[in-house]
Amino acid sequence: MKINETPDEGATLLALETAAPVCSVALLHQGELSSRKAEGTGIHSEKTFLFIQELLERRRISIPDLDAVVVTSGPGSYTGLRIASSAAKGLLFGTSVRLIEVETLAGIAFGALSKIQKGRGRIHAVLNARRTHLYHQFFYKDEAGALTTETEAQIVDISDIQAMLSPGDIVAGTGLQRLNLPKGIGIVEASEALDAAHLIGLITKYGDRYGKFADPASFEPSYQVPEG
Repeated sequence: MKINETPDEGATLLALETAAPVCSVALLHQGELSSRKAEGTGIHSEKTFLFIQELLERRRISIPDLDAVVVTSGPGSYTGLRIASSAAKGLLFGTSVRLIEVETLAGIAFGALSKIQKGRGRIHAVLNARRTHLYHQFFYKDEAGALTTETEAQIVDISDIQAMLSPGDIVAGTGLQRLNLPKGIGIVEASEALDAAHLIGLITKYGDRYGKFADPASFEPSYQVPEG
């Protein structure tokens, strides 16, 4: 499997998204995508492994049958990211299955892409951070319908994010209630924006633009990002 190319449609990928209160697991196998998701505080340690087991058993496959495990790489909740990281390390120990890390905010933006119906559009992917800040990254839907970005993930003051907003923009992720959103702004709540299926979508559509191979033994998520 080559990540610098679009993976074959027959690739078997297991994805874990646990960066926020949403716990999501998705499986791509023989071109069919299945997923499980739950939302709540403190559910990740229990639900992640239950969902993995359920999806694998449903398709009658095991970990060695996978081409790769795709895991959210942050930023996000320390505990949530640690659970996905630890799960991936445990699943891949003693196997030749690859690990792919995918940017969390890119996954959120990918989930909001369909909300832009025509032409170009702007997406603000956000996650709760400390005090008066959110993790923020600015994405665009270009004329060809592709997801692009010109910024890196940063910790940005809420007031500065509000100053960036323009009518027609989409804001997706967690912490939306902390923003005073003007009229004309589209919203994608966390329950929809955070989904392991979006991580698979990024890899199968864009290859290594938003993800990269990682060594399972040494992989560590990015718990924090530079301040804006």
